[in-house]
Amino acid sequence: MHKNRFITVSVLASLVWLVSCLSINNGELADSEISSSSAQSNSSSAVVKVTFTDDRDSNTYRIVKIGTQVWMAENLRYLPNVHGVEYSYDEPKYYVYEYTGARLAEAKTSSYYQKYGALYNWPAALEACPAGWHLPTNAEWSALEDYVGSNAGKKLKATSGWFNDSNGTDAYGIGLLPGGYFNGDYFYSEPFDGKWWSAAEGITYRASIRVLGYDSYTLGRGSPNSPSGLSVRCVED
Repeated sequence: MHKNRFITVSVLASLVWLVSCLSINNGELADSEISSSSAQSNSSSAVVKVTFTDDRDSNTYRIVKIGTQVWMAENLRYLPNVHGVEYSYDEPKYYVYEYTGARLAEAKTSSYYQKYGALYNWPAALEACPAGWHLPTNAEWSALEDYVGSNAGKKLKATSGWFNDSNGTDAYGIGLLPGGYFNGDYFYSEPFDGKWWSAAEGITYRASIRVLGYDSYTLGRGSPNSPSGLSVRCVED
């Protein structure tokens, strides 16, 4: 089991204070010494773990702690197979943006895969996150928005990569990117939109999505059709 160190940094006026240091051991966060500055709430701060390694494929991810939640700070790259433009309502399907072949090793060399991760249909998304993590619900996405506050999309967008320089501040280190999606027929909308799977509250098998457009500072909500291939961000259990 990996042991990692967390550092929280808050920007208060022109001073940068070390707020807390956290560690993770066997999947549990534990507080170490916390300075008096930690009384500040909802500042533009995030707890960043240097690495998290997915034991299934050795992919490593940055993660951030925002409020009480721990999120992956990158789109999931888990890719056990690749299905070109083949779609299914019932069977898990995995895609890489603009890749129409069936060679897994080749798909993983794609610049789109390396930047945006994989795209998943709904059955694949339900089982995509590694042990100790899960597909976020609408309530968990909403909690993230509530913690970040007004213009959440602006604060959660990456500082580069969005169409027409419509980038964000990435104030919390989560770095949402416009990875586009697969609509069941073709790949579409990179670098204009990012779309992520979400589970309906209390009904984890019912699909919902969160959408962030280049011309929007809010995270929209939608109901896709099942064959769509969208990005996945995992949240810790």
